[in-house]
Amino acid sequence: MCKIILWFVLSLIFFTILIAQIPEYITLQALPERSIAAYLFKLNKSIHNYNQDADAQIVLVGSSYVQCLENISPITNMGFLSAVPAEYSVLARLAKPNSQILCAVTVRDIAIIQGNSTKKNRVRLSIKYPLCRNMEILKAAAQYKMGILRGRSASWPGTVNEKVLAKAAIDSKKMPWFKTDRLVLATYREWPDPANVSLEYFEKLSCEIPNIIFVLFPIAPLKALPETSECAKRINAFTQTNIALRQAFEKSDLPFIILSAPQEGFLDVWHHNRIGNKAISSQLFRLFCT
Repeated sequence: MCKIILWFVLSLIFFTILIAQIPEYITLQALPERSIAAYLFKLNKSIHNYNQDADAQIVLVGSSYVQCLENISPITNMGFLSAVPAEYSVLARLAKPNSQILCAVTVRDIAIIQGNSTKKNRVRLSIKYPLCRNMEILKAAAQYKMGILRGRSASWPGTVNEKVLAKAAIDSKKMPWFKTDRLVLATYREWPDPANVSLEYFEKLSCEIPNIIFVLFPIAPLKALPETSECAKRINAFTQTNIALRQAFEKSDLPFIILSAPQEGFLDVWHHNRIGNKAISSQLFRLFCT
């Protein structure tokens, strides 16, 4: 019995060491494009480079609109696909004790925090634990090699009328790359009343992480629509909630900055194309790296 337990312990140790070394032997090309594993691989690389660089003292956390930014050395980008506020705090705690934490915030976060989203308190193990990240990467690489795993493909809902309304809310001449179907998808979220926007979560996070600055990311400028349908009301809610969010920060004692992006720099409501990403990266570099 003792021998069985000993072999089990030794095997577990060997397996753990093996999994820990996976990133050194797997390349990004070994993973399907736009897969969760590919984004985990990039996150692993960012964390590794950050820990190896003694001068790296600024960390940016947030969701996919952060992850898509260009490299802003010496800022370490720890943004991650579909991350929620509960995961921002986990990513922030991966930083060195004296690092400056920049936490990206958009109206999406308010909708998650104050809504009934099942993702409100979700923290994925692959974000929290390096071993789980490596196991996810290894599994995806093996499945991709065997041809049973492909990259993510987007499927967007929405009726014809909803898509027409979404198109009416943007300036198509100045925003030719804007994906209106993503705007329709975003309207399916539960939006809080602008009068009831609360910063309670961010106040708590600021107490837990004193060296944090909240970075209000820009959302797409949308035209006000006649509220003749629920979809039109929800589209208008983006702008109304965003204004309420900024006003709440301005009235609070929380440390924050507001970023901007040109109208042609939006890919959808809160994601940016190369023009928008470059503008945001330049502002962050100017504010924190010069």
